[in-house]
Amino acid sequence: MNSVQEFLRTHDLSKQSYSVLSLGGQLLNKELGLKKAWGGSLQMTSWNVLYYRLRANFDGFSSEYCDQISSEAIKDGKAVYDQGNTVKEVAYNNRYIKISFDNVNDGGRTLHADLVIAADGSNSSIRSQILQREMQLNSKLKYAGYTIPGENGNLTPNKRLLNFVWFCNYADDSQELADIMIDSEGRRHRNTLLVGKMCEEVWTRQKAYAAKVLLAHPFPSFRKPNTNGEARPIK
Repeated sequence: MNSVQEFLRTHDLSKQSYSVLSLGGQLLNKELGLKKAWGGSLQMTSWNVLYYRLRANFDGFSSEYCDQISSEAIKDGKAVYDQGNTVKEVAYNNRYIKISFDNVNDGGRTLHADLVIAADGSNSSIRSQILQREMQLNSKLKYAGYTIPGENGNLTPNKRLLNFVWFCNYADDSQELADIMIDSEGRRHRNTLLVGKMCEEVWTRQKAYAAKVLLAHPFPSFRKPNTNGEARPIK
């Protein structure tokens, strides 16, 4: 996290606040008993805030999360954010790295680069090609809760959000994981099932399971009773 903060201090041309200060943390058991506490300061934020901040610096993209950065402030050349591509192969080719990919409009393409950064998410196809092995999560962590910026990066007290994450381990080929990632209209999602889209039967089952394994009151009450959560598989 320190490296991210240092990167933004050095390269973020917007110079806008992006996080909520958290003074230390606590690890609790199911009965809310304190197991461990630690001091120090943490800067808590959300992926949306970071994404739009980096986009603003990368190619000047303007959003409600971050104002457009003046073209006069950008002195490192031009950048292009090219969407709609699926990488098929990454391989060394003499002095360069060869990237072969399919574009939704133009079909197959190839380009050569000095440096390739694989940032295609938790189910990274590039990572699986390079490492040639599956990376499985076997986390003992059950939950995490912390304050993050609110809508459009709002840092005002009472406008911020409590991010409550439940880590629930299922095997890749399990029926439980398959059920969670199928939305209320019967469509299977690979990476993200958005808030409110989980099948109601599955959401009811997950809530019943959570009541057995997660923390006692008041944490279960943070969930809105009529809104089911977002789901993401993490490997």
